[in-house]
Amino acid sequence: MVIDYNLSSAAHCETGQEEIVYIGQIIQTKEGGMLVLRNGLRLSPEPSQKLVNHSPNGFSWGYSGSGPAQLALGLLLDVTHDPSLARDHHQCFKAAIIAGLDKDRSWTLTSTAILTWLAEDKLLHEAANVRHD
Repeated sequence: MVIDYNLSSAAHCETGQEEIVYIGQIIQTKEGGMLVLRNGLRLSPEPSQKLVNHSPNGFSWGYSGSGPAQLALGLLLDVTHDPSLARDHHQCFKAAIIAGLDKDRSWTLTSTAILTWLAEDKLLHEAANVRHD
């Protein structure tokens, strides 16, 4: 499964960020989680676990549990480098994207798609917090 918001990589070029491609594979890591690659190299769950340790086993997807929460947090943290932003939005990202991935299939997700989702989620939160006098 490829999650794509039909955006060109030019959106990333304009922000000065290089496109990152994440691939989830049905390969169990030594910790017990599933393997996630970041531009071909293993994405470690450790940075996100230091922020919030949802899953000592690491990453997973395809349901609404601790492994998918760790993956959502890990992806948002890796893309944004903003612990507060990642923590604030990872549960919504899990529900909207990560839980819906087929747990029995590999997937591909780009940093552009993640940032697009994040921008839309932030707008929804801002709109919900607008007060009308």
